[in-house]
Amino acid sequence: MAKDKRRSIQTKIWSDPWVESLNPKQKLLWIYLLTNSHTNLLGVYEISIKRICFETELKKEAVKNAFEGFESVKKAYYKNNHVIIPNFIPNQEMNNNMWKAAIAKFNELPKSIKNIYKEKALKGFERLKNICEAFEKYEIESESESESEEKKGEEGKEDEEDEQKTEDSDKDKDKDKDNKKNKGDKSPDFSNESFFDDETFYHLPTKECKKIANRINQKQFELSKSFTQYQKNQFPELVKNDSIKKYLKGADTVRLLIEQDDFSFEKIKKALKWGLRDDFWNDKILSLAAIRKKSKNGNEKFVNLYKMYMNKHKDSVTEKNAKLLKKHLEE
Repeated sequence: MAKDKRRSIQTKIWSDPWVESLNPKQKLLWIYLLTNSHTNLLGVYEISIKRICFETELKKEAVKNAFEGFESVKKAYYKNNHVIIPNFIPNQEMNNNMWKAAIAKFNELPKSIKNIYKEKALKGFERLKNICEAFEKYEIESESESESEEKKGEEGKEDEEDEQKTEDSDKDKDKDKDNKKNKGDKSPDFSNESFFDDETFYHLPTKECKKIANRINQKQFELSKSFTQYQKNQFPELVKNDSIKKYLKGADTVRLLIEQDDFSFEKIKKALKWGLRDDFWNDKILSLAAIRKKSKNGNEKFVNLYKMYMNKHKDSVTEKNAKLLKKHLEE
């Protein structure tokens, strides 16, 4: 059985003056073009008039006349057995995976249909073109990074293995210590699970959530999720909400710590894990979304946390981090 597809159709469609002007048969065909099983994320798909007539029970002449009307106002075109809906993409809420799927569909189109789409769907095509170029750039950079990693010598690999063994050993020690201190208390693993699929993204509760989902990455989301769930287990009376909305807001804060405050993801993760186990900090960082807010001393809460973490671990920092923390370290 084919998997159901989900497409965005705004409720305001019924108050659209153009839709209001359509007769019942034209309205049926228009909704059908947006929702039938042949649709894709590009808004361009192959289908015969015969199939359209069969599924809508409209006469062939009625379908052809309706398409002529749609084409006259640039709403939809029927060319070479293909339906082309110019404004389909701008009306969808797309995440990265959905953009990739749209690009893949575009690349599969016959050349003649590609040319018509470029001409008729200018707004959608330009956005598709820009996204396509961005993905190509990302793939090239990723390949370059992979090639660079492959050139590392066996000595580097051995060092990494030694570091991993040391880190695993430290984790085991910390875990044993925590279990002795708080029976049943487990440190969060901050593991990376699969990121949003199309259906999950489609059902995100608000537009703001979808915007956040488009600007964060999987590691940031999973860090926020693990952090929130851990704190909810530790302080159920204080952390009562662990919804996906809260995970997203926390992930967005992690993104800002990276992009605006110049902390690396690894340093953020290490400092947070230390803070969760620290007697002073564990109940003062209940919400990841609030960790960039100002403390009483006028500095971000995470800056104060990171200062104490650095003092105990003597971890290296970037030049920007050093400037940000300098006044806290001078005593």
